[in-house]
Amino acid sequence: MTAERLNPDRFNEATYANDPKVGIFVGEPRKEIWIPERLFDRMRLIAAAYGLHILPLLDGTADILSLDYRQVAVLRDELTFIGELVPDPLMVNYLAPFMELAADAAWRGGVFRIERP
Repeated sequence: MTAERLNPDRFNEATYANDPKVGIFVGEPRKEIWIPERLFDRMRLIAAAYGLHILPLLDGTADILSLDYRQVAVLRDELTFIGELVPDPLMVNYLAPFMELAADAAWRGGVFRIERP
């Protein structure tokens, strides 16, 4: 039996529709994405379980966090690792644009900000 059949609501975007959102911003002109907080925390906790470095630190202890291009390059690699590891189609829908913003910030050396609710 698959996880999706056991807990179908965990893979349904409507489950997270009213969640507070985590904002991720990069560059000028500003590009941004918004990820439901529980899905962001799912990514963060998976990263922590595998002993990754940057993503687990984004736990909400700071409302706004800025990362430099070196940290963003590590974050991009961590997001790639999680996306390849976990067969969660809903999470992957949010990982893809998150990775694109991280890649853009790492390449351009721009400011990468994360705002927690």
